[in-house]
Parts: sequence; C-alpha cells; structure tokens
Amino acid sequence: MKTAFCRWVGDECIGYKCQFAYCAKRSLLPDGRCSQAFSRRGEEEDIVKEATKEDWGEDVRKIIAKKLGKRFLDELD
Repeated sequence: MKTAFCRWVGDECIGYKCQFAYCAKRSLLPDGRCSQAFSRRGEEEDIVKEATKEDWGEDVRKIIAKKLGKRFLDELD
C-alpha cells in the first residue's frame, strides 16, 4: 500500500487532520469534506425539481442531458 510522505514534518501524511492542511478556496470543513461540493449538489437538485414541474422543449432537454447526463432524461420520461 502506498502512503503519502509530508516533507514539512518529515513523517507520514495524515491528510485533513494535519494542522498544515490547506484549501486554496478555503472550503475544507473540519471533517475533511469540501463545502463547495455541498453547495453544488443543492443547485442540481433545484434543476431536477424544476424540470419535473414543467414540460421542456427538445432543445432544453438536450442542454440538461449535457449537464446532468442521459440517465436524468430517462428518469423524466
């Protein structure tokens, strides 16, 4: 099994638990998850709710298929 080595401390890397762990976008939560991933997930759910409420045209369905995938369109039908 491969392990990462920290050059700052000179020991095995412990990931997000390290006091030197840093996120360039400052989105690292204390438990090691990314807070931006949660905000994006909520936006996708809003799009899903809107798409199920209204009947979209074919051009809009193609755009949604590109963004969310073909599986999403199959669920709408």
